[in-house]
Parts: sequence; structure tokens; C-alpha cells
Amino acid sequence: MFPRLLSVWRDVRSSLWGLPLAMVVAAAIIALLAVTLPLSQSDDPVWFLYSGDAKDAPQFLSNLVTAMITMATLVISITMVVLTLAAQQLGPRLIRSFMADRRTQVTLGLFVATVVYLLLVLRSTYGATDRVPNLAVTGGTALVLLCLVALLIFVHHLATSIIADNTIDRVGDALDADAKRLLPEPEFEESPPPPIFPANGARRSISRQAAMCRQSIIANW
Repeated sequence: MFPRLLSVWRDVRSSLWGLPLAMVVAAAIIALLAVTLPLSQSDDPVWFLYSGDAKDAPQFLSNLVTAMITMATLVISITMVVLTLAAQQLGPRLIRSFMADRRTQVTLGLFVATVVYLLLVLRSTYGATDRVPNLAVTGGTALVLLCLVALLIFVHHLATSIIADNTIDRVGDALDADAKRLLPEPEFEESPPPPIFPANGARRSISRQAAMCRQSIIANW
């Protein structure tokens, strides 16, 4: 039973939906908590909080959702193109190593989680007349900016990961890790300590005594 569960856990870790799904659930929980904490702007508003009113918030969030869906589609399309090129040039067996890449999983999860977060916050702003979830809207803006930076890093990462040398190094590291996990190093028995040879004077005395013993044995024989 335990090996089967371990195999399922490894399949989930090396999939493109395991970590993104966990990030989506976390984003949904954060969105539900953020919309319950509206921070009304006073006469001296905080510069980093959303300062719009209840009528402008839905339109602002709708624009963010539209932009994020377009960017998420772009990221998924780039990922599929890279996987296709890798299967054609390097072999279909290496697709698993690309799917198990943490950077790819985190980037996909970040984009999808941001879309889910914005949708939940947008849903809470419709019909509101005087209640604006300033903290939730500000968090959505920060996530969109983070996704823009992640998109640049992700494109660079995909461009370098498809190079044959980098792929070979990544597969070699995974093979070494599996070999250490499946084939642990044997425990060698402690070797006996090296013999301690006597000094030159003691060695000559022992040799003289051995010669005398041999002569006495020959005489008695």
C-alpha cells in the first residue's frame, strides 16, 4: 500500500496540475479572506492601496481579469510549443523531466491562481454601493505585476531548458539522485589497524633471537 501511495505522490509531483491546483486553492482562500477586510480610505489615503470607489472597482478588476486570461493562454501555449519541440528533438521520454520542472509548475500555478483570485474579488464587488475591498483589489494588482515579471523569467527559462546540454545535465542529476535513493552505499566493515613494526634496534634483537632458536632446534634435531 505504501509503495503505491508513494508512486501516486511522485506522479502528482511530476505533473503540470498538482502544484498549480494547490496554488489555486490557496489563492481562493486568500481572496475570500481579503474581501472581508475592506479598508476605507480616509482623507490621507495610503499610497499603495486602491483608492477608487465602488463603481470603478468592477471595471478595473474586469480589465485585470481579461489581461490575465490572455497572458495565461500565452504561457500555456508557449509551454505546449516547448514540449512539442522537446519531444521531436530530444525524444518523448524526456517530456517527464520538463513536466516535473518546478519553475514551469510555479509559473503556470501563479497565472491560473491570479485569474481565480481576480474572479472571486470581482464577484464580491458587483452590487456593492459603499463597500470597496481595497486590500483585495490591491492584492490583485500586485499579483498581476508579479505575473509580468514571472513571464519574462519563464520565457528565459524555457529558452535555456530546451538546449541539449542543459537537458542532459538535468537528466543526469535526476539519475544520480535516483541512484543514491535506490542504491545506497554499502556499509564497509572497519579494516583492522595496520601492524606496528618495531624500531630498528628491537627488530635486530628479535632477528638474533629467532636465529638462535632456529640453531638450537637444528642441533636438537
